[in-house]
Amino acid sequence: VDLVYDSSPVGVTWVLNKLELENDGTETESLIRFFTATDSSLANLPLSTELCLDDGNYVFNIYDGLGDGICCDDGEGSYAIVVNDQQIAKGGDFEFQDAVNFSLPLDVGE
Repeated sequence: VDLVYDSSPVGVTWVLNKLELENDGTETESLIRFFTATDSSLANLPLSTELCLDDGNYVFNIYDGLGDGICCDDGEGSYAIVVNDQQIAKGGDFEFQDAVNFSLPLDVGE
């Protein structure tokens, strides 16, 4: 996960969950990693987090407590999800939340 904060990073949180199907058919989420910015010194700074993930289905959620996302009202922040040097998702222009679902291993066409 590559993230560049906007000018107001406090209250920005990202969460990565693994989606799992239970025996009764219900889908559950297992927390893999989360990070919450609690310090304004992260303003406009990049943050990269490397994770080793098993094959499966995942959901990445990013939240902004101010409701202006991480781009473009208060700086040029962004996020990207990179798997094996291949960018599979990017964003930053959202209000309170953005979500990306992805599966590993990646399909050849992705």
